[in-house]
Amino acid sequence: MATDVSAEMIAIACLRQAAQPSPQLTFALADAEATDFGRATYDAVLAFNVLHLTSNLGDALKPLVHALRPGGLLISKTPCIAEMHPWIPYLAVPLMRAIGKAPPVLCFGAQRLQLTMVQQGLQIVCAERHGTRGKDTRVFIVARKPG
Repeated sequence: MATDVSAEMIAIACLRQAAQPSPQLTFALADAEATDFGRATYDAVLAFNVLHLTSNLGDALKPLVHALRPGGLLISKTPCIAEMHPWIPYLAVPLMRAIGKAPPVLCFGAQRLQLTMVQQGLQIVCAERHGTRGKDTRVFIVARKPG
């Protein structure tokens, strides 16, 4: 199952699937923080470009960890806004929010993201950066649910 909070993105995904059918893939409109993905349902959960857009990182991770089978993987690509130029989290993001051009954004670094994953019961398998000579602020993390 693939989810998105945007009905427009789900519609695009459905159109693309119609052009290249993949019967095992389904799409659903869902809020990452308000969705129950089931207990021990998935071998892998992908969380790309979403964790920084939640209101609480730990609370956002809980249903993802809950949905993983023992030994399952959480694979995330997350912009770590706190690692960007200091003006981004302290000036640009609040200004963009004030004029209605940005959603609420959590400003954290890769270290906090990994620590929060560990606090939610995951084991970090690897954390890597790609692009821009390894200085990309979007960290890829693979974490495993023990068991």
